[in-house]
Amino acid sequence: QSNRPMFGAILQSRGRVVLPLLGRQYHLLRQNILFSTSTAAQPIRILYASQTGTAKLFAYQLLEELSDQYPNRDISVKGWNEVNNPAELLAPGSLHVFMTSVAGIGEPPDNGKKFYSWIMNDENIPSLNGLHFCVFGLGSTAGHLPYYNVIGKNLDKRLEELGAARVSDCIEDDFDNWSANFMDLLIDNPVEEKGNANEVSVA
Repeated sequence: QSNRPMFGAILQSRGRVVLPLLGRQYHLLRQNILFSTSTAAQPIRILYASQTGTAKLFAYQLLEELSDQYPNRDISVKGWNEVNNPAELLAPGSLHVFMTSVAGIGEPPDNGKKFYSWIMNDENIPSLNGLHFCVFGLGSTAGHLPYYNVIGKNLDKRLEELGAARVSDCIEDDFDNWSANFMDLLIDNPVEEKGNANEVSVA
């Protein structure tokens, strides 16, 4: 029996939380990105930083939805602080879904500070070529508008600078829309083996 939390009932009563939309305007569809992996279905890593628990809740909700739809696919969820070395969160060959909120005035959540400081400031990080990612930043425009979703946006830009391949543009929308479009994307664009057994592409 699964030990995953059941968040459906909780989500029904939550307030609106703003997230990037992962829709059919998906950046991936315009660039024909090649995914390098040893299996036909690319592993998915859901990585969250959460101050009040909302990002964590959404991360496990996504895990539940993906695991139900793809029971044989390698899908995992982990907090940014659940490793000794921040670099352990990154695994070339996997699709990384980063989910993060903003704490205070433009600060990362407490459980994401170590990873965020490392990824943003360490000048010795090697090239992240071969790593695929998307970033979903939780936030609200109700307060501190200049810092709205700033952690997610900064991380998105930094990962690209380090050579990682962004697979979606950041378009703001709520979690329900994002989640539905993300599931549609995986269904409409299944991973297909092409040529080398270690290369798969999404067209």
